[in-house]
Amino acid sequence: MAVHTGTAGNITFTYDSTNLLVELHPARWTLDISVDTHDTTPFSPAGGARTKIPGLQTATGTATGFLDDANKFDNTLMTNAMSAGTATCLLTSTTGRTFTLEARLSNWSVVTPADSPVTWSLAFTVTDDATNFITSA
Repeated sequence: MAVHTGTAGNITFTYDSTNLLVELHPARWTLDISVDTHDTTPFSPAGGARTKIPGLQTATGTATGFLDDANKFDNTLMTNAMSAGTATCLLTSTTGRTFTLEARLSNWSVVTPADSPVTWSLAFTVTDDATNFITSA
């Protein structure tokens, strides 16, 4: 499993090429990429080494941030956008690698503590082929 983290980027929902629904700028994000493996070890000869091949890839992650002037946000629009489809995510890792991907968002929450800034958090599942969304190293 490859785990990437970062503190920069943006997550946007649009319903067509000109109408921005939601734009979020995460203060922190994670991206976990894993690959299933399949055992292909033959039954003979006995005592041979195990062999495996890669299978399907899965990529999931989380993002958190602050609700401030940098974030275009409306709770009703966010709820509608999450049920309508995917978001475009541009994430820059702490090592400088950039990830551009489409993801389905889930577990949206907003926390409004009495004595702290309002924060948001969400989880996402990448809908792209996980090998194709790394755009720079």
